[in-house]
Amino acid sequence: MKIIKGLFIPFAVFGLLLLHSCLSTTTPTYSTDGLVLSFSLKSDSVPALAKAVFTIDETNGTIYNVDSLPYHTNVRQAIPVVTAYSTARMYFNDSVYTGSDTVDFTRPVILKNYAQDGITIRQYIVKVNVHQVDPDSINWQQRSYPSYSFQTIDQKAVYFNQQVMLYVNDGTQMHVYTSVDGRSWVEQSIFGLPATVNLQQLVVYNNTLCVVENGQTILKSLDGLNWNAVTVNSIYPLTTLVSSIGQQLIGIEQSGSNYYLCYSNDGQNWTIGEPLTNGMANFPISNFAATSYQPTVGSPKVLVLGGYNAAGQIVNATYSYMLGSGWADFSSETTLTAFPARRDASVTWYGSKVLLLGGKLASNQVKDDTLLWSKSDGLFWDKADSLTMIPKPLHYTPRYKQSVVVDSNYRIWIIGGKDANDNFLKEVWVGRLNSLGFGLAPF
Repeated sequence: MKIIKGLFIPFAVFGLLLLHSCLSTTTPTYSTDGLVLSFSLKSDSVPALAKAVFTIDETNGTIYNVDSLPYHTNVRQAIPVVTAYSTARMYFNDSVYTGSDTVDFTRPVILKNYAQDGITIRQYIVKVNVHQVDPDSINWQQRSYPSYSFQTIDQKAVYFNQQVMLYVNDGTQMHVYTSVDGRSWVEQSIFGLPATVNLQQLVVYNNTLCVVENGQTILKSLDGLNWNAVTVNSIYPLTTLVSSIGQQLIGIEQSGSNYYLCYSNDGQNWTIGEPLTNGMANFPISNFAATSYQPTVGSPKVLVLGGYNAAGQIVNATYSYMLGSGWADFSSETTLTAFPARRDASVTWYGSKVLLLGGKLASNQVKDDTLLWSKSDGLFWDKADSLTMIPKPLHYTPRYKQSVVVDSNYRIWIIGGKDANDNFLKEVWVGRLNSLGFGLAPF
């Protein structure tokens, strides 16, 4: 900045008053109000500065932008644009401001405005807020897992009623633990959920948790703790729940060696749908990953990935379903190199993309591509880059059969799963995309 000691900024109103004093014997009156009325920034090389909106807090004598400027915005050579009620001269720190000098706003700057009388001073601390983290990166942390000593036969977590609910089967009974932050867990009493049900096909439907008990019975719960049996009305026995979309619940019925998709609007009465033969022969009947989501454009969708088909083969199935449009098979479009057949992976919608994690290949290898992202609803996949992957120093173990959920604070939870040696992992990982966390409670 150019430093010009003792320089006064000329103003038209000041000149008019001087002229008036020469023509009149009346003593001129100069304003004592140096109130700053508006503040903004400009820079030809940094257009983002002009979009910043600044708040002037007269009570605390501060000027700041509530919405931080984008990450890495250059504020070292910004030109302030200031409007004051009256001014004789203005300083930024110890330098007189001429109206065209640049100021370094990487740190708070003191603005002093001398009112028209040249004596009265208004002083402000100007702070230009810039995001200090990359909005496109995910901050990952390892959190705590519930403490218990019994053997784990199966485990599954869901996000339900504004909390994460982790169900653990010890072979003889079910246990459930709840948490809102992954730092502490509370064991809850559970009633009516036998150890014979398959936890992997728990589905959230219309503010209710649902799971198949047997071919003629579904268990439902409004709180995840108290479960009630509902008799199923279907042509064939109901074997699996796939997902839910809108008011519709999707399942699979079985008749001998034949399988069919089926649909229900209440969880009790079911309509038979597509047979899983011919063009649908690779549709998985177990160990698949499924998610329901609202894409950025278009109607709600269900995505089903991987798993075993009716012939007992691990498939690279990628089926997309949209209400009123039926099922689309992306399997033939997805190369085996980029997306090999796998089972027991996890999939969810996050930040306008589909996120796929983990899984086990037909070769029995546990996939070490920690995260895969798809902008095309599962048609094409990209490996996570350094911004979103779990950093290697955190020693994340590749896994399969884990639970992945997203809470209302845009946090991704990775819970449990099995390692390459089929050992259950008592781990909880939580991550959040920085851009989705702005304005929310601390991570």
